[in-house]
Amino acid sequence: MEIQIIDTKVLTGPNYWSVKHSRLIQMKMDLGAYEYKPTNQLPGFKERLVQLLPGLFKHRCSPGYEGGFLERMTEGTWLGHVIEHVALELQSLSGMDVAFGRTRSVINNPGIYHVVFAYTTPKAGIYAGQAAVEIVQAVALNKDCLLVKHLHTLKKIAAEEKWGPSTNAIAEEATKRNIPVTRLNKGSLIMLGQGIKRKMIWAAVADNTSGVSIDIAGNKQLTKELLMAAGIPVPKGSTVKSSAGITAAVRSVGLPVTIKPVSANQGKGVTTRLYCWQSILEAFENARKYAEETMIEQHIEGYDYRLLIVNFKLIAASLRLPASVTGNGRSTIQELIDEKNKHPWRGTGHSLPLTLIETDEETHRLLQSQQLTFQTVLPPGKALQLKNAANLSKGGSAIDVTDLVHPDNRKIAEQAARLLNLNICGVDIISKDISVPFYENNAAILELNASPGLRMHLFPSEGQPRNVAKPIVDLLFKPGDNGRIPIVAITGTNGKTTTTKLTAHIMTQAGRRTGHTTTDGIYINGEKIMKGDCSGPRSAGVVLKDPTVEWAIFECARGGILREGLGFDNSAISIVTNIANDHLGIDDIHTMEQMARVKQVVPLSTCPEGYAVLNADDPFVYAMKAAISCNIALFSTNGFTEALAAHSLNGGLVAFTENQHLLVKEGSEVKIAVALSDIPLTENGSMKFMIQNVLGATLAVFISGIGATQIINGLRTFLPGPEQNPGRMNHFTIGKAHVIIDYVHNIPGIEAVHEYLAQTSFSRKTGIISATGDRKEEDIIAFGRWAAKTFDFIIINEQHVSRGRSNAALTALLYKGIKREMPALPVATVYGEAPALEYALNNACAGELIFAAIDNIESVIQFINTLQAQSAASSFAKQPQLYSLSIPESIAPIELLK
Repeated sequence: MEIQIIDTKVLTGPNYWSVKHSRLIQMKMDLGAYEYKPTNQLPGFKERLVQLLPGLFKHRCSPGYEGGFLERMTEGTWLGHVIEHVALELQSLSGMDVAFGRTRSVINNPGIYHVVFAYTTPKAGIYAGQAAVEIVQAVALNKDCLLVKHLHTLKKIAAEEKWGPSTNAIAEEATKRNIPVTRLNKGSLIMLGQGIKRKMIWAAVADNTSGVSIDIAGNKQLTKELLMAAGIPVPKGSTVKSSAGITAAVRSVGLPVTIKPVSANQGKGVTTRLYCWQSILEAFENARKYAEETMIEQHIEGYDYRLLIVNFKLIAASLRLPASVTGNGRSTIQELIDEKNKHPWRGTGHSLPLTLIETDEETHRLLQSQQLTFQTVLPPGKALQLKNAANLSKGGSAIDVTDLVHPDNRKIAEQAARLLNLNICGVDIISKDISVPFYENNAAILELNASPGLRMHLFPSEGQPRNVAKPIVDLLFKPGDNGRIPIVAITGTNGKTTTTKLTAHIMTQAGRRTGHTTTDGIYINGEKIMKGDCSGPRSAGVVLKDPTVEWAIFECARGGILREGLGFDNSAISIVTNIANDHLGIDDIHTMEQMARVKQVVPLSTCPEGYAVLNADDPFVYAMKAAISCNIALFSTNGFTEALAAHSLNGGLVAFTENQHLLVKEGSEVKIAVALSDIPLTENGSMKFMIQNVLGATLAVFISGIGATQIINGLRTFLPGPEQNPGRMNHFTIGKAHVIIDYVHNIPGIEAVHEYLAQTSFSRKTGIISATGDRKEEDIIAFGRWAAKTFDFIIINEQHVSRGRSNAALTALLYKGIKREMPALPVATVYGEAPALEYALNNACAGELIFAAIDNIESVIQFINTLQAQSAASSFAKQPQLYSLSIPESIAPIELLK
C-alpha cells in the first residue's frame, strides 16, 4: 500500500479553499488501498502517531476544541485528513505559525483527495506535505519515520527562505496598516503598496533614500572629512594605500590606533587599540583584504554606541558589546563559545536576533595576544572579548540605551545624518557615557551607516525593545495611507475580456492612468506591454508593480484562480458576468455549483466598503448575493426585473435596458440614460451578450466616481473593431463577403452567436469552427449541433486546441454533432485558421456571411488586414479548390461544396 502525491500547487492569494487564508499548499493525492482503511481500522495507528507528535493533541479540527482531531481519529477519519494535520504540526515544530487546513475528496474519484494546509514559506510548505505523507505511511505500517531528519531539513529550509528580523519587522508593521507586502527577490527586497503608491525597501534602505548619500556613507574617509568640515567630532586619522605610509600615519595620531578598511561594513577588517608595530602591520594586511585603501585612526577609549536615525530623528540607541564569554572555572573557551551559540536567539547571518560566534582568524589573534588557546579554562567571572568590533553580525550583543542619550548627543547624531541626507542612518558613536554630552568626554562619531541593522533595537539582550519599523513605514506612507490603488476584478464564463477592456477604456478616457490584464495581454494606459493569455495572478502582479498605474482592472479567469489564487488580496469593485457550462471536468471542477464557487472567490475578496456587481439574470451569480459582505449592484438585460426593483427599493444601485436605452438607477433616481444605438458595442441593441458586458462595466465605472457624461462618452467611443476589442465580434468586408471573427469557444458562446445571427439576413451563412480538447465529449458534440443550427455551410478547422485529444478525434466529435442536428448540411475540413478563412472566401457568393470562431486572434487579424490591403473583387472570384480537404478516418465522408 502506498499513498501517491499526484500534484502540488502553491496558492498565494484568495482561492477556492479560502479567501481569508491565501497562502496554502494544495496537494492532490491518491490514498490507494488506504481509501478503505480509515484510522479506526488501523490498529495502534492513533497511539503511535500521538506518541510521535504529541502536539497533535492541541489540534481542534471540526469539533472546535483541543483534542478534537484525536476524537476524529478515534471515530475514524481518512489518512488524507491526517496528512493535513501532520503537515501543519511539522511546520509548527519548526517554528512556523500555521493552523488552517482542509481535506476534501474528489467527486467520482474514490481515493483521490485534495489536502490543503497553510504555509509560511513555499518550499517549507511543500516539504512539510511530502514529509507528512512519508510519516503517516510509516506510522500506518509501524515503521521508523525519520522525524528528526525531517524536522532538521524543514528548519533549514525555513531559515533559508524566511526574511531576517529587520525585513520581517517592516513587513509586519506594514501589514498592521493594511499595506500590501510583496517579496521581490529571494532576499530582503520588498515592495510595500501597489502601483503609483508603491514603495520599495531593501533591508533598511528605502527607495527614497539618496543613492549619493549611500555611496558617501560607504566611503568612511569621505564621510569623516564631511563631518569634520561641519564641526562634528571625529577621530584624527588618515588614509594609506601601502605599508610605506603607515609610519607617518601612526605618528600623526599617536598610539594606540585603530585600523580599518575605507569601504567595508559589518566590522570586517577592523582592529582596535593597537600599540605594537607588529600588530599594526598585521592589522593593515587584514584590512587590505576588504578595500584598497586603509584608514589609520586615533583610538578613542569608550563604549560603542549605535544611534538609529529615521527621517533625521533619533529613534533608538544601543550600547553594542563585542562577542565575549565569561569563565566558570570548568569549561574551556571553546566549550563556553559552544554553549553561548546554543541560545535560541543565535543563528547564521541575520536570520535570528543574534548571530553565531565564529572562531575565525580574528578570534585566534585575540587569544594569541593574551597567550590563550581555545582549550584554556577561564577562571570564574573572567570575561574574554572574542572580537575587535561590537557588530551583531560578528556575534556581539546590544543593550537598549535610548532613554539615556543626552539631548546634545541626540542633536549631533541627527545633524550628521542630515549632513549626508541619509534618511535611514545608523550613527556609530564612541563615548565613555552616552548620557554625558559629547564635548565633555571626548566622544566622537566613528562612521555613518546606510542600511543599518535593526536587530539590536528590535531584540536587545537587555533593555526595552523598540519598534523601529514603525518610523520607517511612517517615512514611506503618510498616516491613513495604506498604499493601495483601487482594483476592479472581473470574472465569469463569457464576456470578461470585453468588460475589462471597456472598463479600462472609460477610465482612461476620463483621465485615469490604468493598467489592465486580459486573455490577450497586459496593457498600461492602453498600450500593450505583453502578449499572451495574461488573465492570471502573475500578470496582475506586473500591473501592481508598475509605479505609474492609478487604477488596475483585472480579468480573473478560472484557471488562474485554481492554479495560484488571485494575484491580489482584495478589490474595490468586482464584476461577475455569468456562470455557464464551460470547463467542467477540468481541475476537478465537475458541477456548475463548484464552478460558481470558483468564480465567487472574486466578489468574496471585495473589500467591505467596495461593490460587487452581479448579473441578476444568472441564478448562479445572483445567488452569490447571500454570501457577500460588501455593497452590491445588480444588472439585467431583461428590464427592471423583480430582483432589481427589490434592490432599488432599499436605495440599491442597478443597471438595465428598457425601451432600447441603458439606464443606471440608484434607488429611484436615474443616474445615467443612454440609447443603445449610441453604444457601438451593442450594434443597436441586437447583441444581448454585449449589452450584458456593457451593463457590468458601466456600473463599475459609475461606482468608481466617473461622471455620467464621461461614462457616456466612453461608451460611444469604444468600438467593436480589432483595434479596441480584438477577436470579439469584429466585422470586416473582404471582396463580396462579410466576415465576422470571434473567440467563441463554448456552448453559451455559440448559442449567443446563433441568437445574434438569427436576426441577420445574408445570402448564405458559412461558419468556421474548431474544438478545444479538454472539454467534455458531449460539450464538443453540442458545439457542433449549435453550429449546425446557425450556418448553411460549415468548415471545420482541423488545427484544434488539442489538449489531450487528437485533431482527428476532435473533428469527428464536431462532425457527429453537426450531422446529428442537420444530416444534410455540407461540411468541409481545412487545416489552419488562415487557410480555412481563405478557402471560405474563395468559395463565397455575393452577400455571404463568413463567421470564423478563432483562437489565434492576432495572426488572423494580420491575415485579414493583408487580404484587405490586396483586396480586389476578382481576387475572390470562384476558383478551383485550393486545399486538399481531409476526411477523418473515424467518420463517414464529408460532403464538399460542388
